[in-house]
Amino acid sequence: MTIDDLMYYGRYYEFEDNGHHLWWFDLSNGTIHQFDELIIDFGYLRQEEVISSGNFIPLFETNIVVLEHEFLNQHGLKINGLKDVDFDVNFKIYIEKNNLWESWRDFERHRLYQDAVNWCRKNHIDSNLIVR
Repeated sequence: MTIDDLMYYGRYYEFEDNGHHLWWFDLSNGTIHQFDELIIDFGYLRQEEVISSGNFIPLFETNIVVLEHEFLNQHGLKINGLKDVDFDVNFKIYIEKNNLWESWRDFERHRLYQDAVNWCRKNHIDSNLIVR
């Protein structure tokens, strides 16, 4: 797995938050696990147990709705007064109507890539050691 693969695990929507990190990095072998796998396959009961085990660390989370706001601000635009889920839908309609998908994807990709690289650095993880 490369940084290009890893970065998309970091996409995060706060309105979908289940009260725990969704993706976790296995320090022993560099694999990525969903939280539900840690419960079923490894027998943890809560996120606090996973953290205190020292075997896994949560992946970074890039809040996509915040990123969508940043993208619009960069273009001098604003969509205010909507809940995050409604904002996300309206954002996608707006960029579709205004032919901004490619610009948005480049913007999003750049941020996700940077967040993944920063996460690797912060956690002293050589991105070349990350595997599937």
